[in-house]
Amino acid sequence: MKWNVPDMIGGEVKRGDSRVDFTERYSTGVVSFDSVLKGGVPVGSLVLMLTDEGAGASEFAFTSAAKLSLVRDRPDMKQFAFGDFYSHMQFPKQVTYVSISRARTDVQLEIDASFDPSLSNAFKRHVRFMDFSPSFFQGSGVPAHWLQIADALEEEYEDEGDDDARYYDPSGTLIIDVVEEAAKDGIVYIDSLTDMVINNRLDDQEMMMILKGMRRVLHQWRGVIFFILHKGVLPPMEEIRFKDCFDAVMNFEWIVSPKSSKRQRYLYFEKFAGVLPILNRESIVRFSTEISYASGFVVVNAERIM
Repeated sequence: MKWNVPDMIGGEVKRGDSRVDFTERYSTGVVSFDSVLKGGVPVGSLVLMLTDEGAGASEFAFTSAAKLSLVRDRPDMKQFAFGDFYSHMQFPKQVTYVSISRARTDVQLEIDASFDPSLSNAFKRHVRFMDFSPSFFQGSGVPAHWLQIADALEEEYEDEGDDDARYYDPSGTLIIDVVEEAAKDGIVYIDSLTDMVINNRLDDQEMMMILKGMRRVLHQWRGVIFFILHKGVLPPMEEIRFKDCFDAVMNFEWIVSPKSSKRQRYLYFEKFAGVLPILNRESIVRFSTEISYASGFVVVNAERIM
């Protein structure tokens, strides 16, 4: 596949007669997060969400996708969802959630059980969902009748008016074309790089080359792409090599309080061009976070060095 890589001139990307400033940002939909980042994530960013199990990466993606899609389809909801801060935000034109191993019904059931109906309904009605799970299990030891049951559930979902897509991608390369289309003027969440590594249709070297190519061209697409990767799936040196393919690494982790056995979710950036200078200027080292039934992923506090 051939990508037209833009020329980079003086901190800007030249695209025909227009230019994309590196400081242009898309809201993530998580208001408490966007306010600290001065509006959101820089356009053209390829972001790795490196996470402990249950530490909040999936919930961040669910919350972000649902809120952004809601205000895209219902502009009148911007102030309700973001308060007065919405007038300073820029929103993507399309929001897409790509699932590698989980069917739409499976993901939606998790969201329905975890969040208030206003949030879960926003995800169901407004997020464009791309399901690659039919390919994920091809050639595996999973019994065929298990997959047939899941397929039947998905067909019922589609009969209810769902117009999202299911993909058969035996080579593992169709997702490249799909993501290119979805990332243009949009935000894409890919759940997950973990599954792509486990599935092994593309070896790690090929996957890294694809990520590096994607990183080069994202400014031209005017998009932002998030990949979820669970910690411990890759050997330490391999994980470092994958991190090097991304503009940003968001680290979601659990930390146990030294004074009690209570665990707290935290988020910090290992790297992020265009974002870390802001956090350094504000002396912010990490964010304490929580998963709220009413609001989804929430930044509770920005911890600073005093």
